[in-house]
Formats: sequence, structure tokens, C-alpha cells
Amino acid sequence: MIFPPVMFTKSDSINVVASAKINLFLEILDERDNGYHNLRSVVMPISLHDELLIEKTDGVIESFVADGATVCCDLLLESDSDKNLTTRAALALKNAVGYDGGADITIGKHIPIGGGLGGGSADAAAVLRGLNELWGLNLPESELAAIGASVGCDIPALVYNRMVLMEGVGEKITPLDAADLTEHGFGAGAVPPVWLVLVNPGFSVSTQDIFSRCNSSLTSEVISYKSMICSLRGGKVEDVAKSLFNGLEAVVFKKYPQIELIADLLKAAGSIGTLLSGSGASVFGLALNEAHASQIAENVQAEMGASVWSKVVRMLPDSVMVAQGPLTALV
Repeated sequence: MIFPPVMFTKSDSINVVASAKINLFLEILDERDNGYHNLRSVVMPISLHDELLIEKTDGVIESFVADGATVCCDLLLESDSDKNLTTRAALALKNAVGYDGGADITIGKHIPIGGGLGGGSADAAAVLRGLNELWGLNLPESELAAIGASVGCDIPALVYNRMVLMEGVGEKITPLDAADLTEHGFGAGAVPPVWLVLVNPGFSVSTQDIFSRCNSSLTSEVISYKSMICSLRGGKVEDVAKSLFNGLEAVVFKKYPQIELIADLLKAAGSIGTLLSGSGASVFGLALNEAHASQIAENVQAEMGASVWSKVVRMLPDSVMVAQGPLTALV
């Protein structure tokens, strides 16, 4: 379900939707002296999302997972822990602005953990946007993104919650909505709906481990990120499929043959373009329309049975921060 671009708030609480992401294009350029890798990626939010209820408190910041979370992997969220991205993001914002209050953050999890879909980072980004509204800070997206960068590499891109070009180690973000694309010479017009099937094998992949196996640049000699952006604006999913690239895919497939098997099954099931998202473990397959995506998902499930998690979703290229009324599942 796609929520409208509106926000309903109370003086003491706010509900926020944290959209998952896919990487339509991802290349690893080189390695920095500190061990981090410079990359370039076209990041797209999708309709799969977590739901957050953020409530004001007197000063302590805590995060909780709501009962009934529907994710395929073990929950790794540590409530009220320095390792929890949502708690860390909230504390970073609180310290940056010198805010006296705190917050309770309740998360309804639907995005697979460690699946290359930005689940934890999406939650952290949503917390920054939500607290910015709830605490009345009125910080611009660029400042929220800078605060997010101090917590996690994917957070700045997800703060914008729309199609972006991510560069550096994730700190350099260029929004790619209609107005921005026109300014950068890519042509106007909204990206049409693009449907896809997400498949996750039921286990997580360590991003740090995958990047540690990259001892050289992993770039495409045939296509570029500009090809992907132009394909998206052109409105033909077939062209988008031809522009898919992920430099980490071969590395991940080598270590996890099960993930490569899923990619092969998606192709056999009728996907017109298949790619690993981020460092995995999730793989997505592009479809011609919603009905085609549903058929692909049925074919994959028939082949793999209950051992695999799959979801039909759509891209949200020009999304904005979205929220809805009371999240009854969280209370």
C-alpha cells in the first residue's frame, strides 16, 4: 500500500514510514586509506517499509521492536543499545542541536535484517526526519543527512527518501527527483511505476565482510550510472533492466551460491532484469507490470516453497517523508 505524501502529528508523538531501498546501480571505485571504499550508486526507495512510532520523553532515548514483527531473519535490533542505529541516530541529533528531551521509538519491522535493503539505516533516517518534526527543529535535509553520516554510511541517502545518487562512502548525496534531474540535464518527467519482486534467502550477509573481499575497483566497462538514470526517466522498464549493475554481485555469489541460485530462479521465473541489492542477501527481479511481478513471485515460491521470503513491491522514485494516522499494530 502506498501512503499519500502527508504527515499527521500530535504534540507528543509521530508515526513515520521507513522505506526500504534497492541499489539499481552500484560500483566500487577505490579504497581509502582508512579502509573504506569510495562508491557510486543509484539508490531507489521501494514500497516495502518499517513503521515507527516516536513518542516524546523527558530525556532518555530508547528503541523497541513491536510485537508481531514480520521479517524473515533473526532480529538483531538491540533495544537501548549503542549498537542500535535508531538509538544512535536519535542521540546524534539530540547532541547536535542540544535538545533537552528524549524519545521512545517503537519499530514495526517488515524489512529483512542484513538483506541489502537498508532496513536499519532506513529506520535511523526515519527517526531523524521524525524527530526533526516532533522536536520542532526544522533542520534541512542536508543537515539531517550530515548527522546521519556520523552514524552509518547508508543513512544520508535514506534521509532524502527519494531517488538519489550516492557517492563517496555514502556522505555525498545528489537527489534525483524530477526538478533535480532537469537541472542536471537528464530531462524532465516523473519516473513511471516500476514493479519488482524481492527475494531473500532467510539469512543475513555482513557488509563489512563483503567489502573486505574487494581488493580492486569493481566498475562497469559497459554502462554507467548516467545510463541508469536516463533509462528510468525514459519510462521503459526493459531499458532499466539493461542498465542494472552491482560490482559486489560476483563477490557475494562466490561466497553464497544460494543467493546466485535465487537470481537464476528469478530469471527462470520470468524476470526481465535481476540484481543483488547492495551487499545482499536480497535479490530483486524487475517485472513489466504488477500482474507480471505477482506471477514471477508465484513461480519462485512454487520452485522454492516456504524456504524463501518474497515480496511484490514497486519503486518510489519521487517519494517524500510519509506517515499515517495511529499505527494500531504498534500499540
